[in-house]
Amino acid sequence: MKSTTVTTAAAIEATLCREGFTPGLPPSVRTGTAATDKAVCRRVRCPGCGNRGLMYRPWQRGRDYRILAACPACPAAEEL
Repeated sequence: MKSTTVTTAAAIEATLCREGFTPGLPPSVRTGTAATDKAVCRRVRCPGCGNRGLMYRPWQRGRDYRILAACPACPAAEEL
């Protein structure tokens, strides 16, 4: 049987915080880019439960931008 480890949104958020990121979009990310990234999150399947449609959670550190895609149905998430 294959063992699969699923990362939780809380674990990814803790890592982002340790790296100096805060929730939100950096000023360098355009509205259209954020809308595209949000649409991508809505199409992604959860790595934990298989639910389609992850929540878009942007994080920023200066001009750096990361996306946390979190499942609304379980604690799983992934960074896109």
